[in-house]
Amino acid sequence: MELAKMNRRVRQKLCTSTLTGKQYVHELIQGLATNMYNMMRINPDSFRSFAAHFRDTELLKVSMHINVEEKLVIFMHIIAHKMSNRAANSRFQHSAATTSKIFHEVLDAMMIFQKEMIVPPKFD
Repeated sequence: MELAKMNRRVRQKLCTSTLTGKQYVHELIQGLATNMYNMMRINPDSFRSFAAHFRDTELLKVSMHINVEEKLVIFMHIIAHKMSNRAANSRFQHSAATTSKIFHEVLDAMMIFQKEMIVPPKFD
């Protein structure tokens, strides 16, 4: 019995940042516009409009712990900085599965969004 207890792995908490993902997103949106542009390649007003569109059209929905803004920030961070899944997990304090799920959820929403927004020219 004692040998089995000794061989058990002790799980370490991986999410140790002082800022949760939600707090980091709030800091980005409410902070300096330059910081937000540097981190996400979009200014705060445009981001708010972008997030409102995704929320209003229900392309993205709030999940139990993650709002639309955080989902968009995770996606935009990853594509703006070629961020790995592990780096995103650490920055936003979510598991690898959650980060991957959010990325693909937003990617799917972006594919619908681009069909709405990009209209090819008509050659008559």
